Amino acid sequence: MVADLDLPDIDGTVLARRARALDPFLAVVLVAARPALDSAIAALRAGADDFLPRPTGADQLVSAVRTALARRPRPAPVAGRGSQRQTLVHESSGMALVMDLVARIAPTEVNVLVTGESGVGKDLVARAVHRARRGRRGR
Repeated sequence: MVADLDLPDIDGTVLARRARALDPFLAVVLVAARPALDSAIAALRAGADDFLPRPTGADQLVSAVRTALARRPRPAPVAGRGSQRQTLVHESSGMALVMDLVARIAPTEVNVLVTGESGVGKDLVARAVHRARRGRRGR
């Protein structure tokens, strides 16, 4: 994502923070007409990978985007329905515990009930369990 720090409806740092919350793997480059050290620090703290002064040349922008993309970790794919691929993102300690449980129950034959609020990714966790079990069985 490339965005201006001084947007009319939202501050660029707020946008960067929200975008990164939605997608921790998103590369973010912010640009500003009035670059200052405090603006650069705020941008980086908000999750921007880079902060450039405006006007920025095309070569400098392309270089910043390439560098930001190279630095971002790649999400681990989880099988989805049909030809879709879905991603199970687990940067929080809570999700790390869930993924640890998935790894620990994969070699067992016990039934698993995945519970949680609507929209938290129960289906993705169930698929992760299924994939881990298939991998261990060689299928």
